[in-house]
Amino acid sequence: MVPTVAALMIIFMLSIVYYNNNLAVYAVVTVDINPSVELKLNAKDQVVEAVAINQDALSLDIDELKGMSVEEAVLSVIDLAEAQGFIGDDVTSYVALTTVLMKNDSKEEHDKLKVKLTSSVEDIVQEEVKVVIGDSTVELLNEAIETEVPLALLNFKDEVDIDVFDTVREFF
Repeated sequence: MVPTVAALMIIFMLSIVYYNNNLAVYAVVTVDINPSVELKLNAKDQVVEAVAINQDALSLDIDELKGMSVEEAVLSVIDLAEAQGFIGDDVTSYVALTTVLMKNDSKEEHDKLKVKLTSSVEDIVQEEVKVVIGDSTVELLNEAIETEVPLALLNFKDEVDIDVFDTVREFF
């Protein structure tokens, strides 16, 4: 009986470790271009879920992002937005990446994630595409979801009247 209980305890503990590393949402990265997409990440910075935050994002095939690294997923969202005409050659486009840590809101953890994001987008930054990377809070993320206002804009709500901007491009 004791070996069975011990074996069950080990299986239970391994299940918790697996869940925490692979399935639990550790961080969120929003990609705001108009469309806006929320990438939910596990502790390994892999996408466990991609969510369309606004109407325009519904036109993107974001189901394929699940399982990708955050770097690959961000580049894929940008490619999908470009293919759908949200990013064009004739006008400067803005991509705002915002990190939100769901449990541990430390500056060091934000910085690690921002370094990954910066290195992933360095090659695509051109004169026509400007990338801005910042961090935010769970509270503002929830507000962004409820109001369908890009999280990147909500970060500035105390400094600027964001109601006059519909897109990240208009803001910048």
